[in-house]
Amino acid sequence: MAGERQPTFIVGIGASAGGVEALGELLRATPADTGFGFVVVTHAEAGRESMLADILGRSTAMPVREARDGESVLADQVYIVPAGRDAALAGGTLRLSPTGPSEGAHHPIDAFLESLAQDQGERAIAVILSGAGSDGTLGVRAVKEAGGLTVAQTANGTAPRHAAMPQSAIATGLVDLPLPVEAIPAKLVDYAARFAAASGTDDER
Repeated sequence: MAGERQPTFIVGIGASAGGVEALGELLRATPADTGFGFVVVTHAEAGRESMLADILGRSTAMPVREARDGESVLADQVYIVPAGRDAALAGGTLRLSPTGPSEGAHHPIDAFLESLAQDQGERAIAVILSGAGSDGTLGVRAVKEAGGLTVAQTANGTAPRHAAMPQSAIATGLVDLPLPVEAIPAKLVDYAARFAAASGTDDER
């Protein structure tokens, strides 16, 4: 399609219980022309038809759709990892695989963020929103160690309905920006502008 381009940053967003509301708030506050690509990983149950793309599509002018295996993450688009699939990123391309049996807790957010960190390095951004449990904590560590930016939703402003997941990430001491969800997009845009200035480029990919 005309106008398709690589993103300046890829933003991996993890959300679980109570996450739909937080995701909607995040996208409503996000300009449609940031140049970022967004990949959303949730704990949706396998076997259930997901309406998340349709729901979130009402909150933004960006295209929002379920991710497909083998497609490149493009700027100003939102990809929803479908239920029953694990996602990884390789060369800016999404790789989806069926969720297999696990002896312990399944952590799809960690898995995606770890691949995001490895693939994108300092151009990786991790955002942890409302959710139960600790999924995303290891992913935040990976993104931080790769030189990327780490963000987690706080209880100020629109509080996470379930705070355990973002609080677990914040407790690592590796979250750069603990913020209310509605404040996150402006900070990401500011970060991208400062990154471009520091690298001496207009950051157009």
